[in-house]
Amino acid sequence: MNICSVIIHVRPERAPSVTADIEKLQGAEVHGGAEDGKLIVTVEHDDDSVMSDTVNGFTSIDGVLNASMIYHHYEEFEVEQGVV
Repeated sequence: MNICSVIIHVRPERAPSVTADIEKLQGAEVHGGAEDGKLIVTVEHDDDSVMSDTVNGFTSIDGVLNASMIYHHYEEFEVEQGVV
């Protein structure tokens, strides 16, 4: 399982629509910051490439100025389940 946090700078007037677009993405969740134009976002996914594509795709959303990954953590799924 991968989890990362991302700070996304957006045009303040576009924050509501950017938030809605991000919330549609699998594994992505906006935790706040729309009022400041700095969205706090987490992304969780089992597949590295899907998560990477999601994070990299943030900059293609209309109204996004910049997206910076702040934190990333990875654990094997079996470890999470106590199998290993």
